[in-house]
Amino acid sequence: MTVSPQPEPDRHMLRTLARRLWRILPEARRWRYWALYQQWLTRRYIRAVRHTPKLVAPPPGSPIVVAGLFRAANGLGEAARSTYRALTAVGLSPIAVDFTEAITIVDLDTDIPLSKLPLNGVGTLILHINPPEMVLALKYLQLPDAGQWRIIGYWAWELPIFPAGWEVGFDLVAEVWTLSEFSARALMNHPRACSVRCAPIAVSVPDGIREDRARFGIRESVFTVLTMADARSSFGRKNPLGAITAFRSAFGDRSDCELIVKTRNLELFPAAKHAIDDTIGTARNIRLIDESLSEHDRWSLLASVDVVISLHRAEGFALVPAEAMALGKVVIATGWSGNMSYMSPHTAELIDYRLTLVADDFGIYGKQGDPGVWAEPSLDIAVKCLRRLLESPSYRHELGLAAHEKISQDLNPIAVGRLLQALLGNSHSSNAIGVSQERGMQVN
Repeated sequence: MTVSPQPEPDRHMLRTLARRLWRILPEARRWRYWALYQQWLTRRYIRAVRHTPKLVAPPPGSPIVVAGLFRAANGLGEAARSTYRALTAVGLSPIAVDFTEAITIVDLDTDIPLSKLPLNGVGTLILHINPPEMVLALKYLQLPDAGQWRIIGYWAWELPIFPAGWEVGFDLVAEVWTLSEFSARALMNHPRACSVRCAPIAVSVPDGIREDRARFGIRESVFTVLTMADARSSFGRKNPLGAITAFRSAFGDRSDCELIVKTRNLELFPAAKHAIDDTIGTARNIRLIDESLSEHDRWSLLASVDVVISLHRAEGFALVPAEAMALGKVVIATGWSGNMSYMSPHTAELIDYRLTLVADDFGIYGKQGDPGVWAEPSLDIAVKCLRRLLESPSYRHELGLAAHEKISQDLNPIAVGRLLQALLGNSHSSNAIGVSQERGMQVN
């Protein structure tokens, strides 16, 4: 008797079903279970690799692999894409390895050629993922079985205090790169810290980007302001509610002024969706766009507005404002945290603030140990800035030009690529900020 083989379950279908079941769980319980699973998996994996020697100096000519969320429309995904493009811009030939589907939702196409991790390889692996998900990424890449790699962890963090639980990541990497000096100082603030280097995101306007107001329903004569936030990055930190409140205070129901609130992932966070709707209220000159945009459409939206506002409470880098500045747009931003690595009063409208204890109503920051501090921007000053920018197109033009020149000079792919090339070749580059592994002291 012949027995027909049973078909294997469709992995995509199983993942889709698992995600639907996951979303049924109450929000607080969902993140608690996820944190416990990651902690268990990390401890188990570290026990297996703790005694594996770390490769600190790969042989000359060995491959450089950039692994990350290449197909995810979030900050870590953009950092991975930036690293690949910056290294390519200075003549290197990095290999791009994607593990998006192992970590999160695939919601972006990329023109970067994706490959598999070379088996039994020896070289440098720049791993764009934070410690809580690092083990999932390493297991997906089949490390350490896939070879001996000098692993550089590229971590993105937004608060001035070291994140609880991230110290386990130091057991898995030879060194850490991060978004800005602000982030580097926080990650150095742990007794187990290895070398921590500043590796900013390269920012350049893609070819073919132009203003397209019709695509987004923006009337030609309307003064248009844009604020952007991903619900998974904490609305408490991104603070789009502050931007909405400031806009309403500045312009009321004026029909010649419009605010676009661009979000994504609101369906995962009902409390955030309710807060947005409640803050917008009956305003007819505020529009909510909740969807993932392609890279081209995201850049096109930035090119189509007059001002970008980010009344954030903390940023590791602040990518969207940097992209807006690259386009010559005026940015209103809180004058604190990672964005200050490329902003000044000469290139952006900086908003005064006061530091307060972290209190995240959306449950992502400040849940464990010392919550640290973040900024509370002055909405009154933001209102004055909005009115001034409306009343003076010539001032907007001058500030936008200064912003464009700053980003074009300091954050273009070649400039960032040279920095990354120096970090790869000399871990104590004079352009880096870091920690001495022997003494635990900051070096310049």
